[in-house]
Order: sequence, then structure tokens, then C-alpha cells
Amino acid sequence: MSIIPIDELVFKYSLDNTYKSNLDEKEKILLDCFLLVLKKRGFYHKKHYDFGKDKKDLISRFAETIDGSEILHIYNDHIEEIIQNVRKSYLDALIGHFHSLHLNLKGASLEEYFDYLLISFLNGQSKLGGDSIQPKELTELLNHFLPEKKTLEYYNPFAGLASLAITLPSNISYYGEELNTSVWLIAKLRMMMYDCPGHFVFENKNSIEGWHHTGKELYDYISYNPPFNLKLDESFPHLLNDERFGDHRNANTLIVSQTLKKLKEGGTMSFIMPNGFLNSNNPKDKEFRKFLIENN
Repeated sequence: MSIIPIDELVFKYSLDNTYKSNLDEKEKILLDCFLLVLKKRGFYHKKHYDFGKDKKDLISRFAETIDGSEILHIYNDHIEEIIQNVRKSYLDALIGHFHSLHLNLKGASLEEYFDYLLISFLNGQSKLGGDSIQPKELTELLNHFLPEKKTLEYYNPFAGLASLAITLPSNISYYGEELNTSVWLIAKLRMMMYDCPGHFVFENKNSIEGWHHTGKELYDYISYNPPFNLKLDESFPHLLNDERFGDHRNANTLIVSQTLKKLKEGGTMSFIMPNGFLNSNNPKDKEFRKFLIENN
């Protein structure tokens, strides 16, 4: 990652003190992310932008011009209310900042700036359920085992901020799931920022619950970095009763056993688990480790 000049972030986050934003922290980062996506899509091109016009109206009209309906759906369902409620002085100053951004980034890309703002936000609070941007090295490791095939069905439960999706080639059919709506929304915008192919599917969905209700879709490649040592509540007895390795006190083994069922014969799965996954004395965990070894 290129070094983002610190004055960019100082200026960005001084806006709140200068213009008194009335948004909460989550609304501000959503607005930041959305405006950066619009910038990449040409929002400041002279044929679209008129500094004399009302900024809220400009954003609405520009969102309607972008090819494909996905960004317009995000605007209508999640962003429009934020933009309509934000103070005009703050929005005008924020747009002015993003308009001149290319003059100050000193070699960094808009994608890097997007991630840098996101990392700064996540480091300062925990309102997105403890999510963070997955380290690049970990993403590279998890995707290292992708087979070289012309077409590939890729499944990514617990997808978080879509780190596993943003560097995938277009020949892959990617399907990701994320439960937290705010994380999912920022991830969708991040995928747009990184020009992920339009056929990539990323849903706001509970992966574990979905395994009980969905069909028998199988995938060539499955990869994930799930919540560790997840405890399941009473809403999951149907899944736990049907799964020989399920345990409501710790879902590590359940997650691996369930995703393994969605892997095609000859497919590959890469995932992250805590050390306890390898040495737990829980009877179901031990039985599952035996199952994995006996089945190669």
C-alpha cells in the first residue's frame, strides 16, 4: 500500500469539527465510501457535475445514470436517507475534499485511500461487530490454492469486508455471504471500488442458518475466515440435531463439517481456525478430526 499523506486524514476528520456533522460514525463512513465509489465512476466529470447545483440533487441524479442497477439500489435502500439528513455545509465540504483528492494522494490509488479511511474508522470503534480488513498476506494465502480452471464456482461464507473477493479474476463465479448489514453494505461498495465483476454475488445472509434451508449447491473452491468459537443459541436446534458434529457451545467443528458438505468432489477448501480446533477434547471435535483423517 502506498503511504497516504497524513494531512489527507487530518483534513478529512477535521470536517466534523469545522462543519458539525449531524451523522453518527457509521453513517459518516458509509457516506465516505459511497462518495468515493461515485468519484471513481466519474461523478466529478464536467458533464455530470455543476458546483452551482444542489449537491444532494446532483448525487441522486448521478446515481440514476450509472450503468447497472446495483449502485442505485444501494443508494435508494441505504444511502439516500443519510444524504437527505446530512447537513448541507458538511456535505458540501466533504464533496469538495473528495473533488480535489487526486491532487494530494501522491501516488496512492483511490482504492488504497478507500481502505485507509476504512481501517482508520475500524481502528477507532467497534460498531461493525469487530470486523476488520483482512491482512493482504492472509488473503493471498487463502486464495493461493485456487485451481487453474477456466470456470470456477467459489463460495465464501462469513465474507466480512469481501477481502477474498476483491482480487479474484473474472473467470470465477464468486458467491459470498455476510450477516452484519453494515459490514455487508461497506463490502459491496468496496467490491465496486475494486471493480469486481458484475456477476459476483454477495448477499446479506446468515451463512449457518442458510445451510439448513438452501439446496445442494456444490462449489469447486470454498474459503473463509469465520468468527472463532461461536456459540449458537436456541434458534439452531434443527441444524444441531441433524449434524453429528454440531455443538451449540462452540461452532468451529460445525462450520467446517457443514462447509465440507458443499464442496464438489475433488474440490479445495481453505479456512482459518483457532489452535483449539486441532486439540480440543470435546467428543464431537475429536470425532470430526478422526473423520477428516480417515477420509483423507
